[in-house]
Amino acid sequence: MKSYQKSLSLVHFLLFCCLFQNIHAQNVWYVDSAKGNDNSGLGTEQLPYKTISKSIISAKDNDSILVQPGTYQEKLIITNKNLSIISTKGPNLTLILKEKLEATAILIANEKFSTPYLKFTLKGFSIIGDNGPGMTSGINIERFSYADIENCYIEGFTQALKTYYGYFSIQNSIFNKNKICIGNDVGNSDQICTTNNCTILNTSEGIIRANSIIINQIFNSIISNDKSIKWGSPFDGQKVLLSNVIIDTAIKSYNPQTGSKVFYANNANEMGFVSFENNDFRLANGSIAIGNGNSI
Repeated sequence: MKSYQKSLSLVHFLLFCCLFQNIHAQNVWYVDSAKGNDNSGLGTEQLPYKTISKSIISAKDNDSILVQPGTYQEKLIITNKNLSIISTKGPNLTLILKEKLEATAILIANEKFSTPYLKFTLKGFSIIGDNGPGMTSGINIERFSYADIENCYIEGFTQALKTYYGYFSIQNSIFNKNKICIGNDVGNSDQICTTNNCTILNTSEGIIRANSIIINQIFNSIISNDKSIKWGSPFDGQKVLLSNVIIDTAIKSYNPQTGSKVFYANNANEMGFVSFENNDFRLANGSIAIGNGNSI
């Protein structure tokens, strides 16, 4: 009898361990601004959290966070864990708004400040600033961190992307109405910041402001301003590789890195977007950009 009780207790213990492991081995967390609750929610598909910040706190290293459509006005801080944050319906329906008193909408920072690099993935969001006073950034990548950004729309910041000992790859995204697209503070010379298949519009002060050791490369993209916006100095720092990139004739004097391939257009109004005035930056049939650079 005692042997049976011991066996039964062992079974109960093993079942408890399995249950405990399953609870804490969740790989995907769910967020829904309309139906979620940060207090009673569990971050599951049936009981989602209300805020992305709550899911970041709950997530473990290498977890993913799926975000339902909605508007999320909160500062996202990712430290010391590799995460993927992905919207389920894309940037037109899923917005992250910078909080009014914060300088940054999304901060990725490796508190260890050493290798291996912290890895962060962001897909399918509009990240919106307020073009207010002071220095603001849409996504700040710091302290040995790397960000993979895809299918995002970034608007209204002093610097849309900012790095400090960090680097990024961004693709299939749109920058609009930022003072500067990319700001690179100090960093490691062996890491390359890559922009691919992107549309960079209406930057009033410049495309890139970079420390002299930082390498930037731009592929298959459009860089253009509304005809009413005067260009500042477009690129500071190392010469940028521009491969299959369309730029305004107003900055035609810029001499990019050797091996670049550049095309020219008068301004964004003549680029042939579906509706430039309504922020529909898809290329219309007959656009001069089709076949020469970006095809968003």
